[in-house]
Amino acid sequence: FCVFAMRRAVLVACGLLGSADDVASATCDADFPEQCVPPDNELPVEDSIHEATEDAEQSVARKIKKSRTTTTAMPPPKRASGSENPFSSPSLQSVWSSIPAPPSGVDLLGQEVAALEAAVAQKQAKVAVLKELKLAIMGEGVHDQRRLTSRVPRVEYVISSSDMHATSSAADFMQTVAVVEPSDEERTAFVRLLGLKNFRVGAPPTPAHALLPLALLVLVSDRGNATIFTPSGSRLKEFSLGHSAPIERVTTTSSQEDHIILSQDADGIMRTHSVILKPAKPAKPSKEARRSATEAIPSKYLAVTPNVSVFFERQMRLPKKGGSVRAVTDVAISKQRGLYYLTAADEGGGVTVYFRNGTMKGRAIATDDEGGIQGLFPVPDALLYHSAHGVGFVSAESLDVKSPVCAEISSPVVSATVDASATHRVNVGLQGGEVVVFNLKDRSSCKFEQRLPKLSGSPLHLEPFKGYMVALEQGVPHPVFYALNISGPPKSSSPPTISLAFERRLRNVTQFAALRRSTPGAESDFFAFLRTDGSVEVVELLWTVYLVPDVDETISYKWPAVAAIVCVVLGIQWLRSRRASGGSSRNPEEDLDAVDWKKLAEETRARAQARKQQHEDDPY
Repeated sequence: FCVFAMRRAVLVACGLLGSADDVASATCDADFPEQCVPPDNELPVEDSIHEATEDAEQSVARKIKKSRTTTTAMPPPKRASGSENPFSSPSLQSVWSSIPAPPSGVDLLGQEVAALEAAVAQKQAKVAVLKELKLAIMGEGVHDQRRLTSRVPRVEYVISSSDMHATSSAADFMQTVAVVEPSDEERTAFVRLLGLKNFRVGAPPTPAHALLPLALLVLVSDRGNATIFTPSGSRLKEFSLGHSAPIERVTTTSSQEDHIILSQDADGIMRTHSVILKPAKPAKPSKEARRSATEAIPSKYLAVTPNVSVFFERQMRLPKKGGSVRAVTDVAISKQRGLYYLTAADEGGGVTVYFRNGTMKGRAIATDDEGGIQGLFPVPDALLYHSAHGVGFVSAESLDVKSPVCAEISSPVVSATVDASATHRVNVGLQGGEVVVFNLKDRSSCKFEQRLPKLSGSPLHLEPFKGYMVALEQGVPHPVFYALNISGPPKSSSPPTISLAFERRLRNVTQFAALRRSTPGAESDFFAFLRTDGSVEVVELLWTVYLVPDVDETISYKWPAVAAIVCVVLGIQWLRSRRASGGSSRNPEEDLDAVDWKKLAEETRARAQARKQQHEDDPY
């Protein structure tokens, strides 16, 4: 009864029951039941307790119902001016109108019920937004639908932050050399880099050669005009490639001796241009000019713009099939045994090879996959190609094709390169962002080595460097530049340990070009990024390559093996000496006793007498 009285007092204080007289009556009944005489029409104490409880419950129910009917609708949240309201759709207005606002002066239970109803309405609004978002995404394209319907990847393919975190900052490795502004008249369609010979390495260069740049930047516009810049952004030469149809592909040589630009248009015509760079010779002023000069004459050791000459070499037309040219998928320049070969891959799975003078050597069929050959990558003695479901090698010299079967390729191939430190390792980038490493030392069999941790869900384009491998996202407006450290023993059969050196987010990059140097450390590597606004950013890579020394695993067994061989040779010689002496040795004391001393003395005297007689006969 005391508990009920306290409960009733709390309800009255909260305004859920009657006035204070009821509280006084309850207190009187609880503390002094003998002094409080109930009226004749009042029930006994037990019955009054139950009646009071029912009245309290009914009163609470009536007030909650009243609070529901008197609440006003909560307005949608206000957003800043100029921004679009994501909840302005008609399907969500009805949800927002059903969310009640907790009125002032409502009891605690009513406020709690109102808060729960508001939470339920917010969840319903979130469900409606997600449904609309799903319908919008599913209507965009197959690629977005695949993202929603694809299965969750395996745990071993998902990168963990503890295993592949960047060990350095991109600012320590990448330095922007220049930014070439876009032209107002033409739009840049292709960007390429030409490597030049570094005269600073080896013998001391002449002052004129020491001022030559390390690379040349080639920009090709959509109208077929090419412009050559220095890495610092200075314009050197502008010329036309001579195509009447739109240009589809442009490539350059990676050699530092010969500089060739190969272009291919939509009509199947390929044209080559040779670039020659020479140091400029400043004009020598005459004696009269030097005498009458009022300003200081510039020194010949200062930087002078080099002379660039471009010569057209050959024009080639790809063979037709059925009256039309096969669609070209990629072009490349290969150097084998000192000769340059111009190659073009087509969607029929073949590679057409030309000599540098324009003569067609032949066409080799490399694959029968759908889409044909997707890309070519020059290697020292062949061309590495990749199709949708495999990789292989094509020899431009002999037109031989080797296509090993790699069972670990589970999705379409988007990129394939050869490790710069070990040419028998082939890095293959798959459609889902995975990178698989194979050992193709035999080139007729494919041996799986390792699968790199997944860096991104987008396809990755791979570029090999000495001690590093660059992976750049494709198909996204703001790709990420990943630099993986793959330093390891150059002749080791085991795969190297992979670590993420640094990464950098690139803004509005649509195309890029890479320049790999043959001597790491002494020469710089370059990257050129083409942005959506037409500007080109030239970046110099300042990484220091550390290659793990190639330690011979058998070095700890060499000296013991040499000692064992010496012991064997000495043992053989000792056995041979014993066999020559009869197989046994006598006691030295027995040998002395067996000597005939008298006979030995006589022989000695006879020899001395003979020498004396010889001296007397011929004293000279």
